[in-house]
Amino acid sequence: MQQDGFETTHVSRRDDARRQLEALDAFRSRLPKELACPWWNAPVMGGLLALLTFAMSLDPPFVFLLEGLCVALMGIFFAIARRRMGYFVNGYRRGRTRKIAIGMILAVYAMMALSGAG
Repeated sequence: MQQDGFETTHVSRRDDARRQLEALDAFRSRLPKELACPWWNAPVMGGLLALLTFAMSLDPPFVFLLEGLCVALMGIFFAIARRRMGYFVNGYRRGRTRKIAIGMILAVYAMMALSGAG
């Protein structure tokens, strides 16, 4: 009995095994084309992160507005990339990693708001 990732299949004859191997080869040949990022992926994300970094040099009311805009644009970029490519690698996993990252972001914004610095 072989497991192909989606359902368990029974391979009882050589023809079945050959068809399974051909399907696997076809999938492997399509994989590099499907996982390729478009050329604009890195420049857009780099520009958004540069804008996010620049926002920290602004005065308090504008720092929060521009950073909020950057976060919203990153969410839109995430949705577009996820819809177009079928995946998006962001480095944040469910569970402890995401909770720690969100906690750190909230702590930084709280310190910025309390200090009045931008």
